[in-house]
Amino acid sequence: MQPGYQNILNQLENNHQTTQDFDTKENVNINYKNNFSKLIFEDVNFSYEKQKLILKNINITIKNNSTYFIKGKSGKGKSTLCYLILRLLDPDQGNILFDNKILNKEETKKLFSYVPQECLIINDTIENNIIFNQKINDTKYFNMICKEMGINELFEIHKDSILGDGGDLLSGGQKQRIAIARSLIRQPKILILDESFNALHEDAEMTLIKNIQKLCPDITLIIISHRSSVSKYSDEIIEVLDDGSVKIFENIKI
Repeated sequence: MQPGYQNILNQLENNHQTTQDFDTKENVNINYKNNFSKLIFEDVNFSYEKQKLILKNINITIKNNSTYFIKGKSGKGKSTLCYLILRLLDPDQGNILFDNKILNKEETKKLFSYVPQECLIINDTIENNIIFNQKINDTKYFNMICKEMGINELFEIHKDSILGDGGDLLSGGQKQRIAIARSLIRQPKILILDESFNALHEDAEMTLIKNIQKLCPDITLIIISHRSSVSKYSDEIIEVLDDGSVKIFENIKI
């Protein structure tokens, strides 16, 4: 594990940001629009504790209403790239601009949702695990999310059940479905899915990606996955190379 990496994990856990997706109490409605233009990395370098560069000379433009697939070998900086977007880390050099502005951390919380591989499930019902301190005035969107994320069957089995600490009643894939639904409730401008489907079969992963794109057609998706099949639904592929640089491919969808 890279020096300083454990601090990031601790920050995510301590701030309850792993699958609450930077929750704030806010009204949610069905009128979802994504009106940002682009997020830009300008000559970004990053190292943990000023040691060997993990990422170097990163120049990326992430546009709205697009899907990006980030791939690369394990431990080469894919998640670190996402932590930089989320302002959990600051670059050693260069800028990360959201519509030509450097965001502060509070602004970032309102714009992004992040779902990691390990999902936080609290000792409560499925519904409360999805809503998670958010005020929902219209249940239509909530019901649509549950349907498209394949959670309706869970409600039939565990509707009023207390799931236990860590979700003892659920499989890994069921936990991930709940975590992704929780992130969509917030209607973020950018949704980052960091190996968020790894407990699901490949076909289920593909179905959920399609359903997210259908449910939130204006959302920007950034997906880290070890499955190359994700590229089928991506507009661009960002490959993190062994030396910390990136290579960008425009995907030609067939």
